[in-house]
Amino acid sequence: MKHVGVLLAGGSGTRMHSAIPKQFLPLCGKPVLAYTLQLFDRTEEIDEICLVVADAYRSEVARIACEFGIKKPIAYTSSGRTRTHSSYNAYVCCAGFDCETTFVIHDAARPLLSDRDLGSVLQALPYAEGVVLASRVVDTVYELSEVGNIVRIPDRSYLWKAQTPQAFRGEVFGNVYQKWLLLPDDLQQVYTDDISLVHALAPQTTLKIVEAQDFNAKLTDPTDFVIAEHFLSNNNEQTTFAK
Repeated sequence: MKHVGVLLAGGSGTRMHSAIPKQFLPLCGKPVLAYTLQLFDRTEEIDEICLVVADAYRSEVARIACEFGIKKPIAYTSSGRTRTHSSYNAYVCCAGFDCETTFVIHDAARPLLSDRDLGSVLQALPYAEGVVLASRVVDTVYELSEVGNIVRIPDRSYLWKAQTPQAFRGEVFGNVYQKWLLLPDDLQQVYTDDISLVHALAPQTTLKIVEAQDFNAKLTDPTDFVIAEHFLSNNNEQTTFAK
């Protein structure tokens, strides 16, 4: 089984209030994007990397890959107007692979993904058609009405927060995208991650949750960068995250 590590790096990062997209900002001395690039490169099970990036930044990504010694082959494709469009572009870019190919999709904005959690996702793939790294909800969650009134308090013991990577067998992605392409444009844009898309359009798909064991925060605003830098600077096993 061939694994393609798909790295979504097309976001603009408007909430960072930076002229440079967050995936290119420095984090403890190197670009955010470099962390996952190095992780994919040193993970034996990942055979190839597919980078989804805005065309204007493709040369910058190639420069980072060269600077940080990425040895595995990298395929480049353009980012889309939504996350699903970007994932679709990655699938099309790698569509020449056989049906045994799996896609391991990760947000470039989650640079702290550990070897252990990535390994757990890869180990679960033979037993499911789709796998998602997730964490348990520990806070009470309120469901509100349109006017802001509490209408339901779901049992948090059944609630999980989706992370990435999210991994799928190639034939699952192919079947789902055939259905997705037939949807009207407004419905194509309602899915916030790949698991949501697969669950909605192919509900019979066997999906498995893998519980995250390590810190895997998404960098969204400047505060997240401060937390990530503190974590990297103070973690006693920093080499696990930032080789």
